[in-house]
Amino acid sequence: MTGIRLSMVKSAILGVVLYAAVGVQRTWACSTPPAPPLRQQFAETPRIYVARLLLFKSSPWPGVPTGTIEDATFTVLMTLKGPAPMSGVIKTHTDYWGGNCTLSILKPADVIDESGEVVTNPFSDIWILFLHGEEPFRLLNTTPSMPLNLFNEKDLRFLLQESQAALRPNTSLERTRER
Repeated sequence: MTGIRLSMVKSAILGVVLYAAVGVQRTWACSTPPAPPLRQQFAETPRIYVARLLLFKSSPWPGVPTGTIEDATFTVLMTLKGPAPMSGVIKTHTDYWGGNCTLSILKPADVIDESGEVVTNPFSDIWILFLHGEEPFRLLNTTPSMPLNLFNEKDLRFLLQESQAALRPNTSLERTRER
């Protein structure tokens, strides 16, 4: 029995040493379940905007070697869901590194072209932003926020139809009021 306990203690010590050697940043990773369908994401997100990236600042995140702090200002072009911002702009502040479930404006997605090569700059200044919380919003990779050019036509059509459906008056209520 003591041999088993000694073996377990050695394994635990080895695990702690390996954990320290590898570093916390490598062991903590954003593990998210597969993204729900866009229809569900649309229903669960309180604010969705089509916006143009106006200002962007990226700076190193002190103490996080591969991290950056990204501050951005977007001009809202169209409100798809939720309240329109009073000033016409929204601000985001994101502490980004690959393992904390946030989204980088500089590299929002890995895009593969027809030949199987990674597109080095899939950037667009027009974004569709799915936002939770309060301003400054934090961009999360658990939502479909991304540059407009990375959306497919079917998803764009769905977003526009859903946003327009929310704006249409409910005619069944109108008929009820007339009676």
